[in-house]
Order: sequence, then structure tokens, then C-alpha cells
Amino acid sequence: MSPGLIMNLDMFPQQLQSLQGRLANLYQDANTAVQPEANLLLAALKELDTASKILEIATQKLFEQTQKLVNVQARLREEYKRYQDLFEFIPNAYLVSDIQGKIQSANHATATLFNLQQRFLVNKPLACFIAVEERQAFRCQLN
Repeated sequence: MSPGLIMNLDMFPQQLQSLQGRLANLYQDANTAVQPEANLLLAALKELDTASKILEIATQKLFEQTQKLVNVQARLREEYKRYQDLFEFIPNAYLVSDIQGKIQSANHATATLFNLQQRFLVNKPLACFIAVEERQAFRCQLN
């Protein structure tokens, strides 16, 4: 590959649009000429050759990026699974809440502590599990 063909993928749409404009001009020149000239045909073929090389490079780069994304996604799934296993099977009760105090997830130990299935803890306000006389202080701590 020639250095002139190596491109930044961010520039690809602009380069493609420029190439399309040049090809449209060549097409218009060919239609207005009584008999297409050899140099016009050669110029068109050169533009098409350049376009095919640019598309080949862009396709290869997109394929490489896709492969990298697939690998990153696989690693993220593995890490998420590891985190979930740690979270789920740690002997202490842990839960995750949003900033309003609504439970987003809870581990098995938390479900056991509250004597509820985990699925019934999700989306419940933490305040539901605080003694009524302690809720005001809890909400102040939460804020």
C-alpha cells in the first residue's frame, strides 16, 4: 500500500464525497464530449482504482476494529461474571442502590438477611427496611 492511500477513518466520509464529486465531473465530461478521449478514460480508471484501494483499506481497518471490539466485549463479559460471582457469594450482605436509595441489586446474603428473594429486593427503597423511627435520620444520611 502506498503511503498516500493510508488514511484516517475519520476523514473517510469526506474523502469518499470528494471522490464521488470527481467521478461525477468525469462522467459529465464524458457525456459532453463527442467522442470520449483516451485520457478521460484513463483518468476515470485511475480514480476508480484509487477508490477501490481506499475502500479496501477502510474495510480492513473496520474489520480490525470490529475484531478488537469483539475481544473487548468478551473480556468485559468475563470481568462482569467474575464481579457478579464475587458479589453474589461473598458471605456479607451487600447491595447496590441509586442516589435516591432504590435498590438496584442485592446479593444472596442480603436476601437472607431480609428474608426475601433477591428479585423482590430490586427497585425497593432502602427506607422500607429501616425502622420507622429511624427513617428520617436515614434519609438525612442518604441525602
